[in-house]
Amino acid sequence: MPTIKVTSYCDPIETTDKEPRPLDVRPREIVDWPEFTQITTLHGIKHAFDGRSRIRRTVWLLGVIAMASFLTYTISNIVINYYKYPTRTEMSVASVTAQTYPQVTICSISPLSATKLNDSYNPEIWTLMAAMSPTGWLMDQINFSLPEFQFALERHPKEHYLNLSNDLSSLLTYCSFEGSSIGVCGNIFETRLTDMGLCFTTRKMDHGDRVTTKMTGSQRGLQISLIVNQDDYVYNNDMASGFKVMLHQTGTEPDIVNKGFLVPPGFTTYASANVINYKFMPFPYKAFDNTYCLDTKNAVFQNPLTTTGVYDETICFQECRSTFLMKKCGCVDYTDRGTETICSFKEVYTCLQYEKLRFNQVKEEICSCGKPCESTQFDIKLSTALYPSDLNIKHLEQIFPNLTLKRSNFAELRIFFENLVETRVFIPFCNIHVTPDKLP
Repeated sequence: MPTIKVTSYCDPIETTDKEPRPLDVRPREIVDWPEFTQITTLHGIKHAFDGRSRIRRTVWLLGVIAMASFLTYTISNIVINYYKYPTRTEMSVASVTAQTYPQVTICSISPLSATKLNDSYNPEIWTLMAAMSPTGWLMDQINFSLPEFQFALERHPKEHYLNLSNDLSSLLTYCSFEGSSIGVCGNIFETRLTDMGLCFTTRKMDHGDRVTTKMTGSQRGLQISLIVNQDDYVYNNDMASGFKVMLHQTGTEPDIVNKGFLVPPGFTTYASANVINYKFMPFPYKAFDNTYCLDTKNAVFQNPLTTTGVYDETICFQECRSTFLMKKCGCVDYTDRGTETICSFKEVYTCLQYEKLRFNQVKEEICSCGKPCESTQFDIKLSTALYPSDLNIKHLEQIFPNLTLKRSNFAELRIFFENLVETRVFIPFCNIHVTPDKLP
């Protein structure tokens, strides 16, 4: 029998046979736990299992357990915080060489003309309009079965109500921009249907898509002379007089019922504007507490709106409201978007007014209208003074002796930038590798 010589665990087996045999590699011996604790480089394990001193072993064991627990807790918090997609809001102020001028929308508190209303309806229209005003609760209910109120049962197209609205030239009499006279305001304003009725909004004042200005101060902005014309007022949802004005980003729909400021009659109103640009992170990062913004500039974003090719939050709510009113009343207001049936005066009185108020209470729940991740808003500071002065009234009456001027029928509006500075509010990405003091 051949003799076998073993040199090591991993050496090949040598025999005296002439024929070679395949290598036979034997596994290394498995290290037991006590030996592992003495040779491991994991900090503290060696001392925690040192058999020479029970007290030392106990102290180190408690320390290792405490450190392991703290490490587990820290890692868990980091992982949980990471999947919350944390962000941080930052604000900066930047100087610019020119400001993009906002789009200006002006609405009369009384969108309909009394003169045109009288030409189209019998005197009972005033009783009905008063019943639909804020003082309507003081009046008796309208009996639509009476012959004199049969006109209120008729439905009319949207154009009918637009023809009853105020004309631009009768309210906006003189305009200037950057100190240069524009003359007729129709050169820079056009009609626009809003939730308040037929209003007037600025269009392009140059050959570009946007109007920019390098001038600041109240003498170098947009100046508008207004005629309040209270003698032509009609009962409506507001008991005040004057104008409602809103500055908004060019190309966006003005939510002028809920936003904007008032220009009172008999006063000049200075509106100093400051630009605020917002930019938030899209999903999965939260931009507004518990909600997400819409990344409308993303190539995969699909505009859900049917009446406009560009997403707009205000238009989204308007379309949602039209759907809501069609379900409740079977018709919509003439100020609503789309081609749905316009309500008659009776339907406005008996259904539409109430359902509009109800919609405002539930719209956040029933409408899926997110806020865009990027938007521009204007912070407005207002100041007023008596207009025109007594001296100027006397001067104008001397020029026009047959004209009696009433201060309550005049108003002036000046819109301007205080400085060429804009505020930028944005939410940068923040993860576990970036500390707050090192954010870009």
